[in-house]
Amino acid sequence: MNRAYVVMGEKQDADWIKNIQQLIYHQKTLEEEIKLWCSHIPPRINLNQSEGFNSELAYFVQGRGISCREWIHRPFLYYAIHQPAEDPIMPQIMPLAQECLRLCVEWQSNVLPYHLHHGTWYQARSSATRALLLIAAFRSGTIEMPLNWKHTVQLALNCLQHWARDGSDIAQAADSVQSLFNMT
Repeated sequence: MNRAYVVMGEKQDADWIKNIQQLIYHQKTLEEEIKLWCSHIPPRINLNQSEGFNSELAYFVQGRGISCREWIHRPFLYYAIHQPAEDPIMPQIMPLAQECLRLCVEWQSNVLPYHLHHGTWYQARSSATRALLLIAAFRSGTIEMPLNWKHTVQLALNCLQHWARDGSDIAQAADSVQSLFNMT
């Protein structure tokens, strides 16, 4: 999964637009690698073979897979937001952008924001990112939004507001997300 972060994120955002065909190829191969990785997760911590997040380890393993998949799809969301709707490649991009949004909703819906752990700051920061991605997609006016996207942004805000007293950066993120969300 670290390779996914390197391959999809080695360029700046503007390069995602220039190299979109190459990113489509990478997305397909990385998705296959993640499927293979997931097929080797032991049943007790594999959500495809068990019922829900039954342990902290399962929670973090599943979260790692979802966040990696969201990262793999993020360039396509960026492309869909920043390119004209008439772009000839948009029919190929739009399902990938919508998958990014679906993964944002899925992961945020499973965040347990009230348990302090080694990844709390990362979880809060990721919640802010997912909320901002959803708000940006909505504000673009070109992407069909998941039905429960507003609820997902509220879940992210709840997480940020809960931890805001522990870090001024989290408080600032909560204020920024709330301000942008109020404009939707």
